[in-house]
Amino acid sequence: MRHIANRNHRINPFSQIVNELFDTTVNHRAASQVPATNIIEQDDKYRIEMVAPGMAKEDFDIKIEKDQLTVSVTIEDKASEDKEDGKIIRSEFSKQSFSRSFHLSDEIDTDSIQAKYDLGILHIDLHKKAEVVLPTKKIEII
Repeated sequence: MRHIANRNHRINPFSQIVNELFDTTVNHRAASQVPATNIIEQDDKYRIEMVAPGMAKEDFDIKIEKDQLTVSVTIEDKASEDKEDGKIIRSEFSKQSFSRSFHLSDEIDTDSIQAKYDLGILHIDLHKKAEVVLPTKKIEII
């Protein structure tokens, strides 16, 4: 990654190498391959919120295998596709394929997981299993 600098300002070659090695924009680009996610705990459930604008609910594939919840999207590149009103000559719209997995604890009721896609955010509700409350019983000593 090259840095833009003023012509009169000389960059120390060593500091340029260090900046390129630890440039946060490179790390940010790698992290941007996976949508940002919030995990919220409520009394009766956990909610996963995943930012994925420009998708359709049909683009998502949500699966449970053993104790893993996996959310994935596979997008085919259609940048050269003709539109009704002309051919695309420059395309900056971007949809990226991704896959993200979450470990499910034993307290999750996998039969009641629900997902909803609304306004660019995928909401997944992971309901907690109902707690088994054993009644209190007094044992008499005989």
